[in-house]
This record gives sequence, structure tokens and C-alpha cells, in this order.
Amino acid sequence: MWHSLRVSSILILILIFQNYLAQPFCGLNYAVNYLKKHNPHLIKDFNFKDNTVSPLKTSVTSCYTIPVVFHILHLNGPENISDAQILDALDILNKDFRKLNPDTLNIVTDFKNLAADACIQFSLASKDPQGKCTKGILRHYDPLTNWTVIDIANYKYAWPSDKYLNIYVVKQLPPGVGGYAFLPGTVGASMDGIVILHNMVGSIGTSNSYSSRALTHEVGHTLGLPHVWGSTNNPGVTCGDDGISDTPVTKGWTNCNPSNAYVCNPGILENVQNFMEYSFCSCMFTHGQKSRMHQIIQNNIAGRGDLTSVQNLSTTGVLSPNYNCPPRPLFISNTKETHSGGSVTLTDASDYDPANTWLWKSNKSSSSYTQPTINMVFNRPGPANVFFKCGNAFGYDSIIKTNEIAVQSTVGGIIQQIQNFDNLISLDSNWFSSVPNIGSPFKLTNKAAFSGQNSIFVDVYNDYPGSNVNFYLPMFDISNLNNPFLEFHLASAEMQSNSQTALRIWGKGLIGQTWLLLSAISGSSLHTGETVFNDFIPISSQWKKISISLNPLAHLSKILLKLEFVRDPNGMSNNLYIDDIYIGEPQGLNSNDLKNYCRVYSAPLFQQVKIQCDKPIQIREWSLCDIRGKILKMNAQSEWINELAFDLPEGMYILKIITSKNEILHHKIIN
Repeated sequence: MWHSLRVSSILILILIFQNYLAQPFCGLNYAVNYLKKHNPHLIKDFNFKDNTVSPLKTSVTSCYTIPVVFHILHLNGPENISDAQILDALDILNKDFRKLNPDTLNIVTDFKNLAADACIQFSLASKDPQGKCTKGILRHYDPLTNWTVIDIANYKYAWPSDKYLNIYVVKQLPPGVGGYAFLPGTVGASMDGIVILHNMVGSIGTSNSYSSRALTHEVGHTLGLPHVWGSTNNPGVTCGDDGISDTPVTKGWTNCNPSNAYVCNPGILENVQNFMEYSFCSCMFTHGQKSRMHQIIQNNIAGRGDLTSVQNLSTTGVLSPNYNCPPRPLFISNTKETHSGGSVTLTDASDYDPANTWLWKSNKSSSSYTQPTINMVFNRPGPANVFFKCGNAFGYDSIIKTNEIAVQSTVGGIIQQIQNFDNLISLDSNWFSSVPNIGSPFKLTNKAAFSGQNSIFVDVYNDYPGSNVNFYLPMFDISNLNNPFLEFHLASAEMQSNSQTALRIWGKGLIGQTWLLLSAISGSSLHTGETVFNDFIPISSQWKKISISLNPLAHLSKILLKLEFVRDPNGMSNNLYIDDIYIGEPQGLNSNDLKNYCRVYSAPLFQQVKIQCDKPIQIREWSLCDIRGKILKMNAQSEWINELAFDLPEGMYILKIITSKNEILHHKIIN
């Protein structure tokens, strides 16, 4: 039996050691460097120096209290951690900042007198920014739980950072990153908070004791504490200093050897057990670090003084907390898209205390519903708002999610149509856009157009969208078309070459089909303008024709189409314009088409000639002759073309075309 216990103990130790080795670390410098590379306008240097703004007040009669709100981003997986795990994390945080953590007994002799009660404590807010009851723990069903890019749009749930410490709990971060927070004043208010993996929060649930101090470390950053080894994100690279007098110069540590850490200065022991280390035996702040944090608060750097003010503690419900709240109304849907007559499943996902009454309505539905899970039928096309109200013994609350469901029109079934947007005062229920969480949808504009006065565009430069944007078309009938096409003109630019901007074109049959990707346009195929750092407004030569075959949907009497603008996650997209959307069958060439639809581009210097047409045209055969009638190039097979391109020396040529209507056309080319 003793042998079995010994083997079991060894296995447990091995598992603990493997878990220790697999631990991710703080991503402060990763996040800073990412922003400097991709969005340098979003990040500033941290220039605060101790005692340079105003002297530290020596008589703090009571400790500072900070209101906290946790935002748990989840997809109903293990990342949706329990309230108990959050409360455990908050308890550890309070003990660490008040020097009440039991492992202070382990502090080595050299640092026992330097270990400080930071005199800062944390409390869940009980009032939200609107003064409503809150438990300080908010759950958001959101794919952004896979937080793989440092993007300002990810922080869409942030409460004011001068009133609350926002802590985002997520499933995934960039590789090797367990959490990160920016130093105060280096980013804007919306990004001023903590992002941390769910398994680095607290010591229970999905986390463990080795990870339980990660939140203490990140809160230290928000209060002005750098890593003890200085600016590099990787400990062990070079000896560095954090600018705080009583934390010795160090290379930084990823293991725990607190009694023998003499590396940078012979005879001077390094503070391996500091909370701003990576040693996983952290258990202390120094008096110098306490002084730094208090100076940040007292000088109101990035609103930290406002955050801890008595007035704010009253406003956020910390002084007289009441966590007996009505349900916070939330719901999830099985899809964000349907069609007239279609339904969407909506499910109550409210948090705080459970609901026992429900009411659902929509401006695009003729019915109301009173169950926790419903199938809402949408009778009218266009962007649908959803109203949801729920309640319990503590009261009721409601929300309206605008543009929540895209309801595509199924009225009629248009055979062929050209939409140039000149007949619209605004986008309607047949031609409409989704609305991103922040930023621009597709909008009607007269800033530029390929033909007429209007087009649609995504105003990326002035109002960068926080997510991809869809543009929905009405239902079409292509059952009698032999060669159906979707055609439109577009103009697009980017702020940096090789951006990830794209335009995807999707289609599906009305009944029982999923969206089919018909085309994805990106790179040089998408961008008609040069790299543009200002508000891109195209000139006539910066439009191009896009033609997409609808043959994968051929012979269906009811098809739906949408265009998806994919914005670059690093903010390098610019405006995209679309005009003259045409659904139908390309017309055969007639005697006026070369004049009306086709243009000749000549480049004698490069000995090139290109004939480009605005729409696919069908020809039976073509030939190119010199001025004496000698055939230089020809094609005797019937084909659909958008353009013809030739490599030709300077001279005069005749292009002969036999159309699908058996007309013989001649066009003179001078190169």
C-alpha cells in the first residue's frame, strides 16, 4: 500500500510539474509591440517617474478601494467559469494587496522587512454605469472569447475605466500569453483593463494554485508597476531595472530559487518572490512598489484617482452593496440571418438571478412570445430589432438589440435587375446592411459612383467597423437563365499593402441550404486604388467590373445573395464602394456594345493593348489583323469574355469580331 501511495504521489508531482512548465506568461510587452507595429496611434510610452508629478501623501488614513467588473466571454464552454471561481480570485487579490496571503511566511529573510501591505482592496460593483443593479460579473456569449488579436474592437463591453476596473475573462489569447494589461495612460479608456485566460483566474474551477497570482500581477500593471526586470517581455535576456528603488536589478526568473538568486550584482539577492516576476512563487510587493501605485492613484493617472474616490465608490454601489438583482436580460440566437417567413431560435441566456417570466417581440414579427426558448417567425424583410424582457422576484429588466437579425426579402422573385442606387433615398428592406458592433455598415453615398449619383460604401476611414459587414440582396429567380451572373463595379483601397481586407460573395437556395462561397476577392484583385492613408474617394479610373458566375445555383427559382466586407483586423483597410449591381444573364454583343460597354487601353511603351468590357459579352469568334489584312491572332471558338489583351508593337491594327448575333464588327486599334 505504501508503494501505491508513493507511486501516486510521484504521478501527482509529475502532473503538477508539467502543468507548471506549460504555464503561459504575461503578454504586456507582446501587446505593446503588437500595437506599435499594427496600430501605433493606439499606444503611448509610459513616462511616469516616481515623485515627478506631486509628492506622495504620507498620511493615507484608509486604504484605497477599486470597483471591479468581470466580463466573461464564452461560448458555453469551460471558459464560462463559475461565480465561485471569480469570488475566489477576488479573495486572493485582496489578500495579496493587503499582505494577508498566508505564503508571506515563505518570504526570504533579505526581503521580509521590504514586503508591504499595499493598502489597496477590490470590490465587485453593485451598480452599473446606468445606476442599475449589477453583481459585477457579466457573461457575454461571444466568439471573441477566442481573443487571438489585440484589437480595440474586442473591448466592446468595457465600462468607463475611471469608474470600474474591467477584467475580461477569455478562452484563448495569442500563443504563450496568459493575460495582459497596459500600464496606465498608455492606451485609450476602452482598452484600459485586464484580459486574462479563464484558467489563470483564482485557484479553483478551471484554474489552480500555480496560476492563481496571475491576476495580482496584471492588476499591478494597471497601477503602474512594470516587470521587475524592465522593458523586455522575456526574463533571462539581460539585467534590467523597473525604476523602483527597492526592487534589485534582475534578469527575471521563471523558476523559484529565492535564496540563491545572485546574477546581476554579486552579493545582492534578487527579488524572485515579487508579484511582478514570473517565478510562480510570488508572494509580495515592496514598499517602493506600494509607493508607485499610490502615486498613480493620487496623481489621478488615467483616472485612477477618480476610480478610488468616495463619490465613485458610492456611484458604483461599493459603499452599500446590494447584489439582489433582477435578471440581466441576455439571449442567444441560432443564426443572425433568415428570410421572410423564416424563423430563428432565441434562447434566454440572462445572468444574475434566474428569470421566471419572459416577453419577446420584434418589429419584423407579427407575434409576441412568453417562453424562455422560442422560434420567432419573421414576416417582414429588413434588419430586425429584437425586444426581450425578463424578470424575477427582484424586478424586471429589458433590452432591445437593434439590427439583430437580417431578414432577406422573398417577395416576388426578381428575374433580372440592375441596382444603381440612384432611385433610393436610403437603403430599404430589400437592399440593406448588417450593422457591426461598432463602426460603419454599408451606407448609401453620393461621394462617388461608377454611374449616376449614388453607390454604397463602407466608411472604413472615418468609422472603422468592429467586425465584418454584410450587404443583403432581395430574392432572385434564375431558373430560366442559361448562364446566370452577378455583376457589380467596385472601388477599394487599403492603408497598408498586403492587408487582410477581402470581399466575399455568398449565395444559397431559399429552402434548406447553407451559404455557399461563390467568390473571395482580395489583394490586387480587390484594391483598385493605391495605398491610401486618407479618406479614399475613387476617381473614374479606379472602378473595376466584377463578374461572378451563379452557375452553382443555376435553375433555382429562389436564391439569396449577400456581399461580405472582411475588414483587416489590424486597421489597415480603407473605404470600399460598390455600384451597379446586376443579376441576370450577360447579353450577346450587338453593334453598339463596343461603343457603349467596351474601352481600349493602349500602352505603346510596354507594347500592350487591352480591350475591357463592363459586362461579360458572348462572341462567336475574333481575329486581329495588321493593316494589310494579315491575321496575327485569332480564336474561332465561341466564348464569354470580359477583356482581351494583346502584346503588340506600335502600329495600326483591325480587330474583327463575329458576335453571337452573327454581326461582323470591325474596330481600329492604334498602338
